[in-house]
This record gives sequence, C-alpha cells and structure tokens, in this order.
Amino acid sequence: MLINFTVKNWKSFKNVTSLSMIKTREQQHKNRIPESKNAGLKILPAAAIYGANASGKSNLFEAIRFSRKHIIDGVGVDEEIENNPFKLDNKMKASPTEFEYNVLINERHIKYFFALNSKEVVEEKLSEFNSSGTEIVFFHRSKLNQGILVNDKFEDKKALENTFDRTRPQILFLTRTIEDNFNEFRFLYDWFRYNLSIISDDQKFNFKRLEDKKSKSLLEKVGKILKLADTGISSIEIVEKDLPENLVDDLKENFKNRIWLDRILNDFRKDIVIYHTDGRGSNIGFFENEESKGTIRLMHLLPSILNLQELEISTGKTTIIDEIDTSLHSLLVKKLIETFFESSGADSRNQLIFTSHDSSLLDQDLFRRDEMWFTKKNEFGESELYSLAEYEGVRYDMDIRRNYLIGRFDGIPKFGDISGEIEKMKEETLFNQ
Repeated sequence: MLINFTVKNWKSFKNVTSLSMIKTREQQHKNRIPESKNAGLKILPAAAIYGANASGKSNLFEAIRFSRKHIIDGVGVDEEIENNPFKLDNKMKASPTEFEYNVLINERHIKYFFALNSKEVVEEKLSEFNSSGTEIVFFHRSKLNQGILVNDKFEDKKALENTFDRTRPQILFLTRTIEDNFNEFRFLYDWFRYNLSIISDDQKFNFKRLEDKKSKSLLEKVGKILKLADTGISSIEIVEKDLPENLVDDLKENFKNRIWLDRILNDFRKDIVIYHTDGRGSNIGFFENEESKGTIRLMHLLPSILNLQELEISTGKTTIIDEIDTSLHSLLVKKLIETFFESSGADSRNQLIFTSHDSSLLDQDLFRRDEMWFTKKNEFGESELYSLAEYEGVRYDMDIRRNYLIGRFDGIPKFGDISGEIEKMKEETLFNQ
C-alpha cells in the first residue's frame, strides 16, 4: 500500500509536495480503514484529487508514472533521463528532481528516496522503519560522497558494492541489483512492477498477454459486470486467428528479440470479441472498435478498480487512475467506487487513487474528508496539493460539492471576461473587413 508519495521540482510542483494516505483524526467511514498493527499505521484505501485544468492533477499522476517507469526500466546506455523540472525558476532548472515513496509491503514500512537530473542519479536511499519507529538504512548512494553505504547486515555486502561499481550514472542502484539477480531488494522492485498500477485516460488492460486460463476467467468476470451495468453485453471472449505468412515473416525480420517477437505475434493472433444478444436470442460478435468509448473504458478499468485479476504478489494493489470519469456516467463511476469500498476493511490492502472533474463524487457519504484532495496554482505558476481535512469548520453534514463549486476550497477555474474578449474580437474583425 502507498503510505505517502512526495515529489519536488517536477513540472509544476516546485516545492516539496506530499500525498499522504495516513488516516487523520477524521471518524467517518472508519470501519473500512486498513490497519497494519506491525507498522503501527492506519492507511486510507482511497484518494480523490480535484482541481482546475492545468492546476497540477495530471502532473502529480505523471510524477508517479515517470518515477515508477524509471525504477522498473531505467534508461539505455546512451540515453538521457527524461526529467522535467520546474521551468519558471532558473534555479530549479539546475536542481535535481526528488521522489520519495513510503509503502507498506508485507506489513513492513519501507521508505525509498531518489533524486536525479537529466544526466544522472545524484542520490538514492532505501530504508525500513521497525516496530518502534527507528529507521534502518539498507543502502545510501550519494554523488556527494561518490559512493554507496551498504548495511553490514547483508551477507553479500561486498558483492552489492561491486554491483554499485557497475551501476551506470543514469540508472538506479535498486534497478541494477535486479539486473544482477540479487534478491535482497526484489520485494520493493516487485511492488512497483506488480502492485502499483498506473492507468491513463486512454490506457487499456492487456487481456491478451495473460495465460489463456487466467484471461478466460477474467473476461468472464468482466463480462458479467458489464452485463449488470446495462451495456447490452452478454459475454466477452478472446478468439485466435491465422496470420498471413508474409506478415509473420516481416515481424520475424524486424524483431530479432524472441521474447518481443512472441508477444507481438500473440497480440496479432488474438482478438477480443464482445457479444450482444439480438431479438431472436442469438449472440452477435463485435470487435472493440465497434463498441462505445464508455463500454471500452469500463471494460479496461474493471480489472484494476475491482481487483478481479489474480495478483502475482498477494499484498494488495494500489491503482492510480488519471481522469477516472472519462467517457463514463457519474452514477456508474460512483457505483464502481462504492463496490471498491465494499471490500475495504482493517485487513484489506487495496487502494484506489484517482483524479477527476466529476464534482458529484464530492460527497461525505462516499468519501472521508481526508480522502478528498485538491490542486491549485499560485501566482508564480507553482502547483499546491492539499486535503479537505486541512480546512476548519467543515461539518459532517456540509454539502462539499456545492461549497467546492462556489470556490470555498479553491481548486476551480477562475475565469476572466471571456465573453467581453470574444465581443472585442468580433468588433475588430468587422472593422478590419
């Protein structure tokens, strides 16, 4: 589970900015709060992030997506890091971007920090907090000290130090240890790879790359829910088709890597077919491009939001979605969130974090005050992130949606005289004619 994510000097986030999933003194919906007695933490199962266009919502999403990708994939030998510092302050352009994750993995509180620029990783630190709250550092890499400090507890300490010597400046030591088949820190790498799911507004779940048995089981579950959601769908399945020999030959010629070739051939050979029942009771198949955007969006969100797929690591999943309401009706989104909350409790370890413009979801019957977040930009173009729990005088019966839309919590667009400007343009056009 995500305990806290902190970023600094990334796109519009100039200063240290944190999304905290730690429960506050808020008492609403307390029965659905996951609790780790070993770590001494109560962690929120959800966060809804609102804000005007260009206020920073998607930049926060991108910060998590970028940092996750850099952990999992790194960069090529001759590639620069695609860093994106705050550009409205010259000092920040020359400063590193910082990311810090506090996560709960197998009831362990893990903290992972790294700072980088476009050329290199300048600092990296992995540690754990024990049951008494003491921080135990596993390793600390620092450009300032030109090396790495590895905890003496590791039997392979010398080998780890040798691995650091082979770590290119652009990649993380964590990533390099995985490449060298060290298992000491794999638990963290695997959490980022398998348990942190990042979904953009146009991203699709890859049903085709699951094992046939898992794919069939998952599509059966998704099909049942789509049928209940009044989409007119009766079932979904994956069908295989033959490929022209010339296409196979072209793919083999262009993709020498056997693993990638097999994946691409697999994707080409398989199609998702969505069945509807006609007036005579017969099932008629449709391809994805023949369905509505809303149906396709829902089909690809369901596995992650409702955790229908079998996880490779059974420690829960943190799903982060940009613009959850894209192409979906408000009532449908609300129902998905309510269904997610039905499985939340002290022993659950799943989380749902999303950005949205759908103000109808700002409801205390649905979310706690510490689960509702807002972004805004100040006069210097700097994004700020803050929770509704930070406001005083917010009663349990307050209409959050109404107060948000009238500007009490900021995070809404502030318009100039758009109509007047348009009229002025019209007058200038007529005059010029």
